[in-house]
Amino acid sequence: MLDGHLAEIAVICGDVIRDRRLTLVPLAPYYAAEGDSHTSNVSFGMTEAEFYSAMVDASENIVTRNFGNSGDSSAQMLEQVDDLFVEDVPSIASIYAGSNDETTQIAASPVPTADSFDVLDASKLAVGGSVRVNSEVRKVATLNGVSVVLETPLTIIPIAGDALAVDTFENISAWIQAVKAKGVGQVAVIGPHYLNFNSGGDTVNTEQSLRASVRVAHKAAALAEGAEYVDTYAYMRALILSGDVAQGDWAIWHQGATNTHMTPNGEAVLADAIRAAIF
Repeated sequence: MLDGHLAEIAVICGDVIRDRRLTLVPLAPYYAAEGDSHTSNVSFGMTEAEFYSAMVDASENIVTRNFGNSGDSSAQMLEQVDDLFVEDVPSIASIYAGSNDETTQIAASPVPTADSFDVLDASKLAVGGSVRVNSEVRKVATLNGVSVVLETPLTIIPIAGDALAVDTFENISAWIQAVKAKGVGQVAVIGPHYLNFNSGGDTVNTEQSLRASVRVAHKAAALAEGAEYVDTYAYMRALILSGDVAQGDWAIWHQGATNTHMTPNGEAVLADAIRAAIF
């Protein structure tokens, strides 16, 4: 009210996070970050403000929600994608997945069929998530303990000991499709960050083989679905090449000499890489 007269009124229809409502004009963007323990964890005593999503918020005047859940596979993130929309529809959504996309084996009993079988470990599987068996990709229709039923049969009946892998590319692609269908305007796939270990990690000339394969899947999914790819490896590699960070000086970015999880300093670098790619 100005001098007894109403100067402005704002009407907001639909679900909007309270923090966004308070920004009013312009309504602050809502950034939802989904991932595993590299997005959020309670293992190292870090506060929510010390993870990359919150650091993006601090610099860009946006409202963020961190949907990181330790141990989640890309299939489980896809299964939980509706959680991002409980409060509001994100303006921006990102997924940081793949570290927990493990491979298990098909069990001998009961005798496997083309569309149903037991596996030795189903802890990373999820209904609706894609798996790969003998080069064939199928979606999981039902999951009861370690008993799996596929949406469509395999062309070759698997046998005991055959590998069943969570398919990173297919699940991230489906996740991108899902958030776009729900109205998210900007989607990003965050690639695995640089492992600056004394040995066994990335170098400026050679990527660690496991991380390299996950990055390939991430890039391919982002390209196929029209999403941004946040190349954290390239961003962090540039810091080493410039001399800002020494190769093998793990303590600056990592929680331990061979620990992939990041310190607050490492999280800040991830936030910088995300801002450079999507803002």
